[in-house]
Amino acid sequence: NVSAEITSVYFVNANIGWGSCSNGVIIKTTNGGVSWVQKPTGINEVIYGIYFTSDMEGIAVSASWYSGYPHLGHILKTTDGGETWSIKITDYYDGLIDVFFIDKNQGWACGSRGTLYKTTDGGNTWNLINQFTGYWLNAIYFYNKNEGIVVGGNVNSDIIYKSTDSGNTWTKMRE
Repeated sequence: NVSAEITSVYFVNANIGWGSCSNGVIIKTTNGGVSWVQKPTGINEVIYGIYFTSDMEGIAVSASWYSGYPHLGHILKTTDGGETWSIKITDYYDGLIDVFFIDKNQGWACGSRGTLYKTTDGGNTWNLINQFTGYWLNAIYFYNKNEGIVVGGNVNSDIIYKSTDSGNTWTKMRE
């Protein structure tokens, strides 16, 4: 039984997968989702995104909501298959919603108010790239190490931005 709302899942193969949940909970399955075990993370926020680069190394991102606006976010990392998690970044102003890796080293995390972080060392360190828009960034995907898309918006509009330089700059495709 899972005592939290599941927000996303990520599988590295047909059997091993993780789910990100509310209340700072991450769940893990080793039998293709037949059963799940809760894994504590040390935080209490909603964990919105989770991504694993192997069956042992993974990253999760979170947001804490206050008056309807995310005001605290974390980037968490595991190196033992999700048994334990360490905080790599605490953002006291913006929540984080999605995370994506193109390989075991290079990845991005995005969130509220255009917040975008990048790592080139497997998630050990993260750099705030820029906040090129005031809109929320809800999902990020890279085709290769240089070209990627980020999407988001608010209740009145949606946005799509594209990068061709590994996320350092972004061109508006739709707003």
